[in-house]
Amino acid sequence: MANYTRHENQGVLDHYSFNFAGRTVKLSEHPGAILSVESLATGAYEAPLPILLMASVARTDGAFCDVGANIGIYSILATKTKPNAFVYAFEPLPDARKILTKNLQLNETLHQVQINEFALSEHEGTAILHLPDPGHGLLETSASLEASFQAAANTIEVPIRTLDSLNLPKKLAVVKADIEGHEAAFLRGATRTLSEDRPLVYIEVLSGAYKSLFNLSKMLEKLEYIPFRMRPDAVIQTSIIVPDKLWNYALIPAEKIDLFRDCCRGHDIEMLKPY
Repeated sequence: MANYTRHENQGVLDHYSFNFAGRTVKLSEHPGAILSVESLATGAYEAPLPILLMASVARTDGAFCDVGANIGIYSILATKTKPNAFVYAFEPLPDARKILTKNLQLNETLHQVQINEFALSEHEGTAILHLPDPGHGLLETSASLEASFQAAANTIEVPIRTLDSLNLPKKLAVVKADIEGHEAAFLRGATRTLSEDRPLVYIEVLSGAYKSLFNLSKMLEKLEYIPFRMRPDAVIQTSIIVPDKLWNYALIPAEKIDLFRDCCRGHDIEMLKPY
């Protein structure tokens, strides 16, 4: 039996709804939507990131920053966590941004989100966004500012900013960055914000970013951030970031370890140190 419900409009599939962490979530129909729906509805989607992100938003004051918002899954989860949650969402790919807007409207949370059409990096100006071969027939989720990330079938020019340059009016409490190998560059453009706001940060780490990860690890050490590799049932403290088979890392300000521990314990996720 499916863990989700299909909703039609005049006989045509329009969107799906399902329960996640006690909240009703809706996602519009688009190429590949069912893959996200089935994974989220069973709790398998990038576990344990969705539930830890919601726990972090619930336990902190300030805005959520969704870098590489794509179709809006994490923006939606943040806005569903508490009614006064506010999100800065960044998505430069027009097709993804269109679905992001529709999904927020479906969930009646568009008013909680500021959608930004530019990408975040380590400098200002424009950059080339590399688009992979669309032959898979799905909505593209792996466009990258990194030319070496994977072979590109097409490119578009997009505006880029640094997080530090934005001087966002709301203090950031939680940040998620999933930008296909460009996470280290984004963080280099966010050092002042990390120093001042001290948000909990969740990033994807893929092998395409390997060349810059040692320097990233040292930068985080200077900022007094502690990295954790994330597994479905555990987070593992480490000193050097390396590509991991499950991709996601939590970067936690040293003074907020107890808060992060509380997030983990609330969902039976162990905090471990490597031997």
